[in-house]
Amino acid sequence: MNDRAQDLGYGLAKGAASFLSKMVYGFSDSFSKFTDSVGKGLSAATLDQAFQDKRRITRTRNKPRHAFNGVTQGASSLATSFASGISGVVTQPIAGAEKGGVGGFFRGIGKGLVGVVTKPVVGVFDMANNVTEGIRNTTILFDQNESERIRLPRYVSRDGILRRYDPVEAQGQFWLKEVDKGMYFHETYIAHLELRGADRIALLSYSYIMVIRIKKVTSDFVVSFEDLQTPIISATGINLVQTTHTRDPPSLFIPISNEKHRTEFYRKLENTFNQYNVERKPQE
Repeated sequence: MNDRAQDLGYGLAKGAASFLSKMVYGFSDSFSKFTDSVGKGLSAATLDQAFQDKRRITRTRNKPRHAFNGVTQGASSLATSFASGISGVVTQPIAGAEKGGVGGFFRGIGKGLVGVVTKPVVGVFDMANNVTEGIRNTTILFDQNESERIRLPRYVSRDGILRRYDPVEAQGQFWLKEVDKGMYFHETYIAHLELRGADRIALLSYSYIMVIRIKKVTSDFVVSFEDLQTPIISATGINLVQTTHTRDPPSLFIPISNEKHRTEFYRKLENTFNQYNVERKPQE
Protein backbone atom coordinates (compact mmCIF):
# COMPACT_ATOMS: atom_id res chain seq x y z
CA MET A 1 0.00 0.00 0.00
CA ASN A 2 2.85 2.35 0.88
CA ASP A 3 4.58 1.50 -2.39
CA ARG A 4 1.43 2.39 -4.34
CA ALA A 5 1.11 5.71 -2.54
CA GLN A 6 4.77 6.39 -3.20
CA ASP A 7 4.38 5.56 -6.89
CA LEU A 8 1.29 7.75 -7.10
CA GLY A 9 3.13 10.64 -5.47
CA TYR A 10 6.07 10.16 -7.81
CA GLY A 11 3.76 10.10 -10.82
CA LEU A 12 1.96 13.27 -9.74
CA ALA A 13 5.27 15.05 -9.11
CA LYS A 14 6.61 13.96 -12.47
CA GLY A 15 3.42 15.08 -14.22
CA ALA A 16 3.49 18.47 -12.50
CA ALA A 17 7.15 18.95 -13.44
CA SER A 18 6.39 18.01 -17.03
CA PHE A 19 3.45 20.43 -17.15
CA LEU A 20 5.56 23.26 -15.69
CA SER A 21 8.38 22.48 -18.13
CA LYS A 22 6.01 22.61 -21.12
CA MET A 23 4.45 25.82 -19.87
CA VAL A 24 7.87 27.48 -19.52
CA TYR A 25 8.86 26.14 -22.93
CA GLY A 26 5.75 27.53 -24.60
CA PHE A 27 6.09 30.99 -23.05
CA SER A 28 9.84 31.28 -23.69
CA ASP A 29 9.48 29.96 -27.26
CA SER A 30 6.77 32.54 -28.09
CA PHE A 31 8.70 35.40 -26.51
CA SER A 32 11.91 34.28 -28.23
CA LYS A 33 10.22 34.38 -31.63
CA PHE A 34 8.77 37.83 -30.87
CA THR A 35 12.11 39.34 -29.81
CA ASP A 36 13.87 37.74 -32.79
CA SER A 37 11.34 39.27 -35.20
CA VAL A 38 11.65 42.75 -33.64
CA GLY A 39 15.44 42.48 -33.58
CA LYS A 40 15.53 41.65 -37.29
CA GLY A 41 13.36 44.63 -38.15
CA LEU A 42 15.40 47.06 -36.06
CA SER A 43 18.62 45.66 -37.48
CA ALA A 44 17.47 46.61 -40.98
CA ALA A 45 16.62 50.09 -39.68
CA THR A 46 20.27 50.70 -38.66
CA LEU A 47 21.19 51.17 -42.36
CA ASP A 48 24.53 49.47 -41.58
CA GLN A 49 24.97 46.42 -43.82
CA ALA A 50 28.20 45.34 -42.10
CA PHE A 51 26.48 45.39 -38.71
CA GLN A 52 23.54 43.39 -40.08
CA ASP A 53 25.82 40.76 -41.66
CA LYS A 54 27.92 40.36 -38.51
CA ARG A 55 24.80 40.09 -36.35
CA ARG A 56 23.27 37.45 -38.64
CA ILE A 57 26.44 35.32 -38.68
CA THR A 58 26.88 35.57 -34.91
CA ARG A 59 23.28 34.56 -34.22
CA THR A 60 23.49 31.65 -36.67
CA ARG A 61 26.69 30.26 -35.19
CA ASN A 62 26.05 30.91 -31.50
CA LYS A 63 22.76 29.35 -30.47
CA PRO A 64 22.38 29.28 -26.65
CA ARG A 65 22.10 25.70 -25.41
CA HIS A 66 20.91 26.58 -21.91
CA ALA A 67 19.90 29.54 -19.73
CA PHE A 68 23.38 30.48 -18.48
CA ASN A 69 24.73 30.31 -22.01
CA GLY A 70 21.86 32.56 -23.13
CA VAL A 71 22.70 35.19 -20.50
CA THR A 72 26.40 35.32 -21.45
CA GLN A 73 25.69 35.47 -25.19
CA GLY A 74 22.96 38.06 -24.62
CA ALA A 75 25.34 40.27 -22.65
CA SER A 76 27.92 39.92 -25.42
CA SER A 77 25.34 40.92 -28.06
CA LEU A 78 24.30 43.94 -26.03
CA ALA A 79 27.89 45.11 -25.56
CA THR A 80 28.68 44.62 -29.25
CA SER A 81 25.61 46.59 -30.33
CA PHE A 82 26.39 49.49 -27.98
CA ALA A 83 30.02 49.61 -29.17
CA SER A 84 28.98 49.53 -32.83
CA GLY A 85 26.46 52.31 -32.28
CA ILE A 86 28.98 54.59 -30.60
CA SER A 87 31.83 53.89 -33.01
CA GLY A 88 29.50 54.34 -35.99
CA VAL A 89 29.14 58.03 -35.22
CA VAL A 90 32.82 58.39 -36.21
CA THR A 91 33.35 55.58 -38.74
CA GLN A 92 30.20 56.06 -40.85
CA PRO A 93 30.99 59.68 -41.92
CA ILE A 94 34.58 58.69 -42.77
CA ALA A 95 33.46 55.69 -44.82
CA GLY A 96 30.82 57.83 -46.52
CA ALA A 97 33.37 60.49 -47.43
CA GLU A 98 35.70 57.88 -48.95
CA LYS A 99 32.92 56.55 -51.18
CA GLY A 100 30.86 59.65 -51.97
CA GLY A 101 32.85 62.75 -51.07
CA VAL A 102 31.02 65.55 -49.26
CA GLY A 103 27.58 64.07 -49.96
CA GLY A 104 28.74 60.70 -48.65
CA PHE A 105 30.14 62.38 -45.53
CA PHE A 106 26.78 63.88 -44.62
CA ARG A 107 24.96 60.63 -45.43
CA GLY A 108 27.44 58.91 -43.12
CA ILE A 109 26.59 61.35 -40.33
CA GLY A 110 22.93 60.45 -40.79
CA LYS A 111 23.68 56.72 -40.67
CA GLY A 112 25.85 57.19 -37.61
CA LEU A 113 23.11 59.10 -35.74
CA VAL A 114 20.50 56.49 -36.70
CA GLY A 115 22.83 53.71 -35.59
CA VAL A 116 23.66 55.24 -32.23
CA VAL A 117 19.95 55.11 -31.39
CA THR A 118 18.84 51.86 -33.04
CA LYS A 119 21.84 49.58 -32.45
CA PRO A 120 21.61 49.60 -28.63
CA VAL A 121 17.89 48.82 -28.92
CA VAL A 122 18.75 45.92 -31.24
CA GLY A 123 21.20 44.76 -28.57
CA VAL A 124 18.49 44.85 -25.91
CA PHE A 125 16.14 42.70 -28.00
CA ASP A 126 18.97 40.33 -28.97
CA MET A 127 19.83 39.92 -25.30
CA ALA A 128 16.19 39.18 -24.45
CA ASN A 129 16.05 36.72 -27.33
CA ASN A 130 19.22 34.91 -26.21
CA VAL A 131 18.00 34.65 -22.61
CA THR A 132 14.54 33.34 -23.52
CA GLU A 133 15.97 30.97 -26.13
CA GLY A 134 18.41 29.69 -23.51
CA ILE A 135 15.56 29.15 -21.05
CA ARG A 136 13.54 27.35 -23.72
CA ASN A 137 16.45 25.03 -24.56
CA THR A 138 17.06 24.33 -20.86
CA THR A 139 13.57 22.83 -20.58
CA ILE A 140 14.42 20.19 -23.18
CA LEU A 141 18.08 19.70 -22.25
CA PHE A 142 17.33 17.15 -19.54
CA ASP A 143 14.72 15.33 -21.62
CA GLN A 144 17.37 14.14 -24.03
CA ASN A 145 18.56 10.60 -23.48
CA GLU A 146 22.14 11.45 -24.27
CA SER A 147 24.33 14.48 -24.63
CA GLU A 148 24.18 16.32 -27.92
CA ARG A 149 27.17 15.49 -30.09
CA ILE A 150 29.19 18.58 -30.91
CA ARG A 151 30.84 17.04 -33.96
CA LEU A 152 30.59 13.86 -36.02
CA PRO A 153 32.80 10.87 -35.14
CA ARG A 154 36.39 11.06 -36.35
CA TYR A 155 37.18 9.33 -39.63
CA VAL A 156 39.64 6.45 -39.24
CA SER A 157 41.22 5.04 -42.39
CA ARG A 158 42.02 1.38 -43.05
CA ASP A 159 45.51 1.67 -41.56
CA GLY A 160 43.97 2.57 -38.19
CA ILE A 161 46.21 5.63 -37.71
CA LEU A 162 44.54 8.60 -35.98
CA ARG A 163 45.09 11.78 -37.95
CA ARG A 164 44.01 15.40 -37.53
CA TYR A 165 40.22 15.72 -37.38
CA ASP A 166 38.77 16.52 -40.81
CA PRO A 167 35.06 17.55 -40.83
CA VAL A 168 34.74 16.69 -44.55
CA GLU A 169 35.95 13.12 -44.02
CA ALA A 170 33.81 12.80 -40.89
CA GLN A 171 30.73 13.90 -42.84
CA GLY A 172 31.47 11.46 -45.68
CA GLN A 173 31.94 8.60 -43.22
CA PHE A 174 28.62 9.52 -41.56
CA TRP A 175 26.75 9.40 -44.89
CA LEU A 176 28.27 6.03 -45.73
CA LYS A 177 27.23 4.52 -42.41
CA GLU A 178 23.70 5.98 -42.57
CA VAL A 179 22.80 5.44 -46.24
CA ASP A 180 20.01 2.96 -46.93
CA LYS A 181 19.39 2.44 -43.20
CA GLY A 182 22.94 1.34 -42.42
CA MET A 183 23.29 -1.14 -45.29
CA TYR A 184 26.99 -0.24 -45.70
CA PHE A 185 27.78 0.51 -42.06
CA HIS A 186 30.90 -1.69 -41.99
CA GLU A 187 32.31 -0.31 -45.23
CA THR A 188 35.48 1.84 -45.19
CA TYR A 189 35.01 5.39 -46.45
CA ILE A 190 37.49 6.69 -49.05
CA ALA A 191 36.13 9.96 -50.50
CA HIS A 192 33.02 11.81 -51.64
CA LEU A 193 32.16 14.62 -54.01
CA GLU A 194 29.11 16.90 -54.07
CA LEU A 195 27.36 16.84 -57.44
CA ARG A 196 26.47 20.27 -58.77
CA GLY A 197 22.86 21.34 -59.12
CA ALA A 198 21.42 18.53 -57.03
CA ASP A 199 21.17 17.37 -53.45
CA ARG A 200 23.39 14.41 -54.25
CA ILE A 201 26.93 13.20 -53.72
CA ALA A 202 29.13 10.58 -55.32
CA LEU A 203 30.64 8.48 -52.54
CA LEU A 204 33.53 6.06 -52.78
CA SER A 205 34.18 3.29 -50.27
CA TYR A 206 36.68 0.45 -50.34
CA SER A 207 34.24 -1.89 -52.11
CA TYR A 208 31.56 0.34 -53.67
CA ILE A 209 30.94 3.47 -55.71
CA MET A 210 27.52 5.04 -55.16
CA VAL A 211 25.42 8.16 -55.64
CA ILE A 212 23.50 9.29 -52.55
CA ARG A 213 20.67 11.73 -51.95
CA ILE A 214 21.96 13.40 -48.80
CA LYS A 215 18.66 14.80 -47.44
CA LYS A 216 16.98 11.40 -47.39
CA VAL A 217 20.30 9.51 -47.04
CA THR A 218 19.22 7.01 -49.66
CA SER A 219 21.13 5.75 -52.68
CA ASP A 220 20.27 6.47 -56.31
CA PHE A 221 22.48 3.56 -57.28
CA VAL A 222 25.27 1.44 -55.81
CA VAL A 223 27.87 -0.44 -57.85
CA SER A 224 30.03 -3.08 -56.21
CA PHE A 225 33.62 -3.30 -57.44
CA GLU A 226 32.93 -6.98 -57.88
CA ASP A 227 30.43 -6.06 -60.63
CA LEU A 228 32.40 -3.14 -62.06
CA GLN A 229 34.21 -3.80 -65.31
CA THR A 230 35.96 -0.45 -65.52
CA PRO A 231 35.41 3.23 -64.67
CA ILE A 232 35.83 5.56 -67.66
CA ILE A 233 36.38 9.30 -67.38
CA SER A 234 34.74 11.55 -69.98
CA ALA A 235 34.42 15.28 -70.62
CA THR A 236 31.36 15.59 -68.39
CA GLY A 237 31.71 12.88 -65.77
CA ILE A 238 32.53 9.24 -65.05
CA ASN A 239 30.97 6.19 -66.69
CA LEU A 240 30.72 2.99 -64.66
CA VAL A 241 30.66 0.02 -67.01
CA GLN A 242 29.35 -3.06 -65.23
CA THR A 243 30.37 -6.66 -65.79
CA THR A 244 27.64 -8.75 -67.47
CA HIS A 245 27.40 -11.57 -69.96
CA THR A 246 25.65 -9.39 -72.54
CA ARG A 247 27.41 -7.91 -75.56
CA ASP A 248 26.75 -4.30 -74.49
CA PRO A 249 27.18 -4.15 -70.71
CA PRO A 250 25.08 -1.47 -68.97
CA SER A 251 26.80 1.64 -67.62
CA LEU A 252 25.85 4.21 -65.03
CA PHE A 253 26.94 7.82 -65.17
CA ILE A 254 28.15 10.26 -62.51
CA PRO A 255 27.93 13.86 -63.83
CA ILE A 256 30.91 15.99 -62.72
CA SER A 257 31.27 19.24 -64.67
CA ASN A 258 34.32 20.64 -62.85
CA GLU A 259 37.43 19.25 -64.57
CA LYS A 260 39.67 19.40 -61.49
CA HIS A 261 37.11 17.71 -59.24
CA ARG A 262 36.34 15.13 -61.94
CA THR A 263 40.02 14.23 -62.39
CA GLU A 264 40.77 14.03 -58.67
CA PHE A 265 37.73 11.89 -57.89
CA TYR A 266 38.41 9.59 -60.85
CA ARG A 267 41.99 9.11 -59.72
CA LYS A 268 40.82 8.06 -56.25
CA LEU A 269 38.22 5.74 -57.78
CA GLU A 270 40.75 4.17 -60.14
CA ASN A 271 43.35 3.63 -57.39
CA THR A 272 40.79 2.10 -55.01
CA PHE A 273 39.33 -0.13 -57.73
CA ASN A 274 42.80 -1.39 -58.74
CA GLN A 275 43.78 -2.01 -55.11
CA TYR A 276 40.54 -3.92 -54.54
CA ASN A 277 41.27 -6.20 -57.51
CA VAL A 278 44.90 -6.78 -56.50
CA GLU A 279 43.97 -7.76 -52.94
CA ARG A 280 41.27 -10.15 -54.14
CA LYS A 281 43.34 -11.74 -56.89
CA PRO A 282 43.84 -15.44 -56.13
CA GLN A 283 47.34 -16.30 -54.93
CA GLU A 284 49.23 -18.33 -57.51
